[in-house]
Amino acid sequence: MINLTHGKLEFSFAKAPGLNRIILDNAQSVVVSSRKDKNETLKCLARPRRLLSDLFREAGIPHWARASWPRIYIDHELAAVPDIGVAEKYHSETDSMIARFLPESGIRENRRGDLFPQGNPS
Repeated sequence: MINLTHGKLEFSFAKAPGLNRIILDNAQSVVVSSRKDKNETLKCLARPRRLLSDLFREAGIPHWARASWPRIYIDHELAAVPDIGVAEKYHSETDSMIARFLPESGIRENRRGDLFPQGNPS
């Protein structure tokens, strides 16, 4: 688990879809950071390349939380966004690492206090 400014990033290994462990083991660098570019895109498995802002909106992540939502970069390339998706290039159906963001209390709530959906981790 990694403690971040606005929550915690939890990792687990699974025989399920997620980040490819072989690629992770052989990577020169793995970096967790917040938004680098407002127009970042992610190409998930069997889906067209999409703007992260669209994927966040579909997952119910409030706009004020998106800039600080963690991203995982492998060798300077966006590989995954916890609870949003894994880039096709870094995806594995089995023997993978799953990353889940556990935001501080309130980050998934709108101004009325309603909870937003958790999104799809793959």
